[in-house]
Amino acid sequence: MAPHVFIEPKCLESIKEAKHRFETTDLSSRLGRRHRDARKTFYGWADVWLDPRFTEWDIRADYLPGVRCRVLAIQGYDDAYGTMAQLDEIRDRVRAFCRLVKLHNCGHHPFRERPGRVLRESSAFIAELLQ
Repeated sequence: MAPHVFIEPKCLESIKEAKHRFETTDLSSRLGRRHRDARKTFYGWADVWLDPRFTEWDIRADYLPGVRCRVLAIQGYDDAYGTMAQLDEIRDRVRAFCRLVKLHNCGHHPFRERPGRVLRESSAFIAELLQ
């Protein structure tokens, strides 16, 4: 089965590279600063994405149409683990208002890499919810 938009080959390669770094560098100890059990957290993420059976699962059809609350989706263009096609699919398939924030010069951690922008977008989104 060919990968679908939520599991693009470039994303899988990035996850494989992250797994290699986790096993061969100090990535485990660096993640340990933010996670109680870095090993469990890391493999809980990587093993799911790298499981061959996962390519058969498609959030687009299985779950996104059931989302009926407003959505704020934020992602960096340089995210090694995701693509803008994912955000577009979310917008197109949820059954409620969806605001996309696509950040240039930003990777996988918008809240760290572009904290001011993420805070402004989140605050504006919440303010709209409260009106």
